[in-house]
Amino acid sequence: MNRSGIAAGLISAFLLTNTSMSTAATMTLSFLQEEIEGLPGYTAHIMNLAIDTGVVNAMELDVLASSLNQVQPEGVSTIFQENNIFLDYLGMDPRHDTQLLFNRSIEAVHLIRAAESDRHVDAVFGLRGDAGFTNRDIARIVLPDNGAANYHLKAVSPQEGRIVEFSGRIGDPSVYIWPLDYQPPEPEPTITDVTGEITLSLKSSEPTPGLPGYTTYTLAMTSSGVIGSLKADLQGSAIRQIDLNGTQTVFNNLNNLILQEGEEPKADTQLLFSQLNYPLMNLFIASESEQHLYSEVVFPKSQRYLGGDLLQVVLADGDLAVLDLGVSDGSSTNFRRVIGQIGGDAELVLIPEPTTLTTLLALSLLRRRRAA
Repeated sequence: MNRSGIAAGLISAFLLTNTSMSTAATMTLSFLQEEIEGLPGYTAHIMNLAIDTGVVNAMELDVLASSLNQVQPEGVSTIFQENNIFLDYLGMDPRHDTQLLFNRSIEAVHLIRAAESDRHVDAVFGLRGDAGFTNRDIARIVLPDNGAANYHLKAVSPQEGRIVEFSGRIGDPSVYIWPLDYQPPEPEPTITDVTGEITLSLKSSEPTPGLPGYTTYTLAMTSSGVIGSLKADLQGSAIRQIDLNGTQTVFNNLNNLILQEGEEPKADTQLLFSQLNYPLMNLFIASESEQHLYSEVVFPKSQRYLGGDLLQVVLADGDLAVLDLGVSDGSSTNFRRVIGQIGGDAELVLIPEPTTLTTLLALSLLRRRRAA
């Protein structure tokens, strides 16, 4: 079943839950514009839905904008309100975020689908049992003052046995809103050894202890600015990993256990920091295999990342791996990225074109096959 079919199924289900004959009710959709403290140049458009008879218990909302302000620390979903406590903890203001004004931690929300981007919000959801409402703010849409958004809302009144639809536009009426599938051209990357505030360097390369034919590379990162979040994406055809009976060693906090198992920590590809030296570090994603190591972490204001030894990569001599490193100061705008090739004859090469990643990984695989 396609997405529109799923949405129709949900709407129909909530429509038939409590269908009864009643005097025709009136639904009213209205907007209130609010200035946003701490976010000059933006306005919050508060969407309110009211019904004079019965309740509303399911909705489908689609918002397409020229640009939406979203607060998403390292990809954490903030479509609804349940993660606002997390934003508060990180020193971010939830009022700056475009979101649906329902808290799924404390409200009986039945979610069918929900997605958001910097231009689009799409959600289909219902309220279980007697959790319908008669009058409430349902969404906050945060637009730049020179921006605009088109909206389409379907709302269910089970007592009425009908679906009410609203469509319209908010914001600057002169702004053109590109179709959802429009992809603006990407700017040419300008990535060098020093990208903005980041410096990525090869601190050392040495034969891997107890593993002839392998080299351990240590990468270091320094920054002249604040680092609030970090994303590391390492790919290669054969990255050396130590398996502790299924326990992954993405970070260096399990090195004592590696030693107890008779292995050498310098023979393991790993990030050279962890919650041992950053106890308040928030880990969102961490995974590894013999072809890939990936992690996303956020550091609170009280304990920002200080830089230093960043990553240890263990490769067979002649093999290649590629590191795509991104850091930010915790905002969605101040983001820096650097890409480097590890291994081979040059040991660390900074890559100016992200499109060369596939080529480099193919080269790595080819070298291994020739060596074999």
